[in-house]
Amino acid sequence: MRKDKQERHEKLCSLIEETVAEHPQEFEGHTWAIRPQSDWCELLGVSDRTLRELTKIPPICTTTTHVEGRKAVLLRLGTPGVKTDRHIANIMANVFAEKTGRRPAARDYGMLRGLAQTWPEDAQLAIFKCVLGDWQMFKAG
Repeated sequence: MRKDKQERHEKLCSLIEETVAEHPQEFEGHTWAIRPQSDWCELLGVSDRTLRELTKIPPICTTTTHVEGRKAVLLRLGTPGVKTDRHIANIMANVFAEKTGRRPAARDYGMLRGLAQTWPEDAQLAIFKCVLGDWQMFKAG
């Protein structure tokens, strides 16, 4: 890794530790540092794209959710946890967008989450991709 990127990554890890120490937030069984993406970028002095690249480097774990009506980035240090139904529904929404060219509506997202909860664990994505792969045949069945 380039030296400047390594320095930014270390600074981000320090910011995550400080934020968790000052304002720990529990979400899906983990303690997270929660801020809007623009705040993380401002604190680090980087672009959105650079922040996304930095958060992909271990030991940083990341997810997003809405906090008080605003999209927020949740960061923590550690190992990735098991995929939750929310995470699986997000992946399903991305698969749907790739296949159809449009994002699911909020109401549809809730249905995707219900499918993630209902279908057998570790088979949800395979089932979803199979159904979308031949939608006409699925509807006919």
